[in-house]
Amino acid sequence: MRELTLWIVLPCLALQGDPELEAQRWIKQLRSDRIDDREAAVRELKRIGMPALPQLEAARDKGDLELASRARELLSAIRAEHIFREIEGRIEKAGTLKVSVKGVGMLKPGAGPDQEQELRGSALVKDGNKAHLQFSLKWSDSSLATEKISDGSKLRYSEGNGRTLDCPKVVGRNVRVALVRAGALLGFVRGLGGKAWRVPVCEDPALTDTLAVSNFALDPGNEADRFSYTLVVAGVEKVRVLLTYDPKTLLLRSRVLDIMVEGTPCKFTETYDTFQLNEPVADEEFNLPRGN
Repeated sequence: MRELTLWIVLPCLALQGDPELEAQRWIKQLRSDRIDDREAAVRELKRIGMPALPQLEAARDKGDLELASRARELLSAIRAEHIFREIEGRIEKAGTLKVSVKGVGMLKPGAGPDQEQELRGSALVKDGNKAHLQFSLKWSDSSLATEKISDGSKLRYSEGNGRTLDCPKVVGRNVRVALVRAGALLGFVRGLGGKAWRVPVCEDPALTDTLAVSNFALDPGNEADRFSYTLVVAGVEKVRVLLTYDPKTLLLRSRVLDIMVEGTPCKFTETYDTFQLNEPVADEEFNLPRGN
């Protein structure tokens, strides 16, 4: 009995250790008539990731039209997510980050007339948990401005009457994550559904869960420098994001947000005039206002 058990288990372990063999198995399951089987195969092939590409490319080029279509979708999803993770990883590891952004979109307040909204702002981040964020949003005869400064010891908010607290250890990392995943508008100005965050971005210990990303895809016709993904904010608000980047440097150029505003679909475009990594940034940029 023991020999029989080993005869069954050892090939399974070998299969789990070989991404190509795993990919072959799950690609075969893509042909299943059962939706659950096909969905499980999609999940597993995405988990395998880049090592599954040769097998998926072979499946794409075969005569089976349904299998080829599913393989193409998976190739797009895996490649797009790989690029996203590379971008995110590079920005998280950078010693400094300098960003300037401008944005424009149409706000549709219920049945009222369209209102153009304009975003302007900048972000500086430096190792040592230092950050300086300044953003403003204007529409019609209204405006909203926000400033957040961390000197590595204290974190100062400008909103309301302002408040100062001991600097959370996650500030530097969270600013980077929010800029990559959500951008300036959703990350630092509007927040969830146009309201304040339940847990502020700079303080959220689980921001990668709060700003969950999925459903990656290369942009058809612009695969070299553009891909899209779904951003789910706090498990509630879904936003489709189209991200454009420099393929040589992996630095961000722009993003388009497909977002719901008061039940109406709207687009908002952010353009990054400056997106630099590891450039000199003086510590004085992170000095808190006097009296704090």
